[in-house]
Amino acid sequence: MNILISIILLIVLSISAFFVYLSITAVAPNTALIEGKLRPCSEKPNCVSSETTGEKFIEPLSGTGSMDELWQAAQTAVVAQGAMVKSSQPTHFWATYQSKLFKFKDDLELRRDDAAGVIHIRSGSRSGTSDLGVNRKRVESIRAAIK
Repeated sequence: MNILISIILLIVLSISAFFVYLSITAVAPNTALIEGKLRPCSEKPNCVSSETTGEKFIEPLSGTGSMDELWQAAQTAVVAQGAMVKSSQPTHFWATYQSKLFKFKDDLELRRDDAAGVIHIRSGSRSGTSDLGVNRKRVESIRAAIK
């Protein structure tokens, strides 16, 4: 019985060490706009964006007030969720989230599109493959907060 417990403990510690390694080695992305748009999601299913197509697509943020009010409300909602603001420009905003247990980092970007009257949004995980729907839920939570 002690051997079984030791093996299970070793497996759990190994998995934990692997996740810690992933979170430590995740490099901050280049969040510069690409041809005036948010960078595309990778092939991994851990990202959503309003400037993509297919299963990773999510509607951009919109509202009934002015674009200035919408822009401010979106940034306020992101900060209220516990994000750390990394960059705030007149038409581009970048913040990061960190998971509590394994310290994984996710990046969230906003791009103000005055011509279309919307705010484009991208939320993606830096490491791993699946995010268990966290990024989509995060965007929908921001959407609900600004309505």
